[in-house]
Amino acid sequence: MILTPDLHAGLLLDGVTPELAQVALNRLLSNRAAEIGDILPETSKPATAADDRGGWWADPTFGSRFWLLRRAKLIEETLARAVTYAEEALKPMVDIGMLGSVSAESDFVLDGTRRVGVSVDITVTAPDGAVGSIRFANLWQQLGD
Repeated sequence: MILTPDLHAGLLLDGVTPELAQVALNRLLSNRAAEIGDILPETSKPATAADDRGGWWADPTFGSRFWLLRRAKLIEETLARAVTYAEEALKPMVDIGMLGSVSAESDFVLDGTRRVGVSVDITVTAPDGAVGSIRFANLWQQLGD
């Protein structure tokens, strides 16, 4: 299924129920608080306890840290961070039994040989073994500037 609103351009869902998709996308597209030491996009400096590290006041662990990649360089480390952030965002769904497992992969989006973004493929397995996927064809489009 391809979602049509511009906000979800390049977002592909396959084998994921609408309810699961809603919970997963809420987690993936909400800003989780940056951890101490994360590089903040606005300042390019490590976050300290005194900084506004974003997130939701009621649960700073809700959401993903994808927003920290907004100004990241297109290097291998960025791919690894995208995988970590995706799996971290959905881990609570595994912890409460909504999902059986979550795994993610990322790769560069290329224009010829030039790196222009990062794609993220997330495989989710339901407790009953059913497998679905969530794909951000170009995470940069979802993050904006």
